[in-house]
Amino acid sequence: MQKLFIILLLISLQTHATNYYFSNTNSNDNNAGTIVAPWATWSKVNSTLQKANTGDTLFFNRGSTWYGNIATTPSSGVTFAAYGKGARPVITGLTAITSWKETTPGSHVWEASCNSGNNLDLVIIRGLTVPAGRTPNAGTYFTIDNYTKLSGGTGTITSAAIDAVKQNWTGAEAVIRVNEYNLDRDLITEHRNNTITYASPSNPKSIDGSGHKFFIQKHPATLDIQNEWYYNPSTHKLIIYSVTDPSSLQVQAATVDNFYNVNYRNHISFIGIKIKGMDSMVITGRMPVKYIIDNCEFEDIGVDAISLDTDSSATIKNCIFNRIGNTAIAARYSTHISIINNNIDSCGLMKGMVLPNNQQANGIMVEVYNKLGLLGDSTVIKNNSVTNVGYCGIRWTGTNALIQYNFVDGYGFTLADAGGIYTNGDYGLKNKRLVTDNIVQNGHGNHDMYQVTGDRGMPGIYLDDNTGQVSINNNTIADATRAAIFLHNAVGIDVINNKIKAGKGEVAIGLEDDGLGIAIRNIVITGNEIYTRPGVNAIQLRSDLNDYRSMGKFYNNKYLRSTTGNLFNVIGNTTASYSISSWKSNFGWDEGSTITEVTDQSVRLEHNNIAGYKNITSPNVDANVKKVRPNHDLKIPSHNSLLLYQKASANTKTSKPGK
Repeated sequence: MQKLFIILLLISLQTHATNYYFSNTNSNDNNAGTIVAPWATWSKVNSTLQKANTGDTLFFNRGSTWYGNIATTPSSGVTFAAYGKGARPVITGLTAITSWKETTPGSHVWEASCNSGNNLDLVIIRGLTVPAGRTPNAGTYFTIDNYTKLSGGTGTITSAAIDAVKQNWTGAEAVIRVNEYNLDRDLITEHRNNTITYASPSNPKSIDGSGHKFFIQKHPATLDIQNEWYYNPSTHKLIIYSVTDPSSLQVQAATVDNFYNVNYRNHISFIGIKIKGMDSMVITGRMPVKYIIDNCEFEDIGVDAISLDTDSSATIKNCIFNRIGNTAIAARYSTHISIINNNIDSCGLMKGMVLPNNQQANGIMVEVYNKLGLLGDSTVIKNNSVTNVGYCGIRWTGTNALIQYNFVDGYGFTLADAGGIYTNGDYGLKNKRLVTDNIVQNGHGNHDMYQVTGDRGMPGIYLDDNTGQVSINNNTIADATRAAIFLHNAVGIDVINNKIKAGKGEVAIGLEDDGLGIAIRNIVITGNEIYTRPGVNAIQLRSDLNDYRSMGKFYNNKYLRSTTGNLFNVIGNTTASYSISSWKSNFGWDEGSTITEVTDQSVRLEHNNIAGYKNITSPNVDANVKKVRPNHDLKIPSHNSLLLYQKASANTKTSKPGK
């Protein structure tokens, strides 16, 4: 009887659901709001949402554009969707800034009215996001000579260079590289001579050493090169340095902060909408349930495109994210999150725009803990393309996580010490989480504001402190820094059937036990095909405890290298390098593994990051495939790869340990 009541209730809701239509053409707010007589304005959208009920849909005509945000709290169960033909309907937060006046004749400093409230992070000139004015100018920095650690959210920095500028920076913002993996943006509350006092945001990070760098922004005295800008929140003026009247620069500023705050609203759907030019976030809020964001586009966003907190059962799929100030998709304290088939490009690339507090510059970040510290469940991150991001391509946690079929290309442009695919924690789990069939390439690791004492780089796949129970299977990793795969204080990890081209890191697979977390145990490394250029180790183990034999086991791997010499090393109280034969005789490892000498210039890693087969013409090379014929097509399956190479000479043989 109860089931019948629920079914009848759902049918009733669907029967009484109302569709409302909005368009820029043939529209008027006095119309009926139907598909043949649509409404026109964004104010009508907000007034409609005040009366909309569960099951109602607001349809926006493709090719139309509106300015504004959702300024009311709609009922749960409302859908925003597109209708008609053409490009996605656009909702923008950008305003064209006009009527410029030079503050002093010949100063090249211009101002115009700009109502962006108390803050502005996003300014676009001729279609491109332009960073705020800064001192010193881009490419140079002030050096931290001395500092005091934060106490009550306040700290100090001493720098001889800042005293030399002869400008009082009180009220400006200091962008500080506090450590290898964090930038803070802090209000300068006092400046005396060579010392600034700053107030850090909530949960700040203390500076971890002298020699790090910082710069100043959000102050009119920073403006001295073309297109640098400052926003005065008191006068609501945008100020730009330009040698010509900025009227010709097509200046736009974000005058809408957040598009939609979803606090405590459930079953909301966005389908086929484009949202651009929001100064802070597009969709943000706490405790939403069963959100669907499908086939949408997010462009030119000041902070995060989607930022959800304590959410459950959200699905984000088939979306495009481009030019995001901080992170494209962030879900914190969340559970049952599905992020599928999205295209993400250019996140967190401008240091002065990234969000502080270790939530910075990622393509995708899912932290599925609840407020009690317990893990959430069922993270699915699948079939996404993430390119050109400041920190991690994909940062994830979860008890039943599946990270599969993702393509990550270009990461670590702003920060360092993480990975293309990165996680930490969760070592007490019993079930394996899967990181499988991904392609990760071109890791960087930015240190231009950091006094490097040991480059931790940006590995391709990085399992950090206290990670447990993960299977890294059938992935392709190329040209990472530090390591292709890096296990740091991790336990119960399988590294199986991966292809690695270690072109610029110090090691292909690295294991490190430094006492900062659980001891490395129960690691299985087998079935991998690994090419290492000269000077790069295939396997490196680090431990001050000399407990290498307890870390795990290695067997049936295929190693490719161009020179004779040692491929394996251990670093700790004792440091030694090993050939594959001595590696086996000393540790009993790599039974069944082989080593082949190849020519470096011949090595090619061909990957396929799209659906369907990719055809390539095979040169005169060998490969780990059957019946390869020179100058004939090879087919690479979707989300897979081939390592192609030439043996060093016709007489080169593949050898096994001890032979």
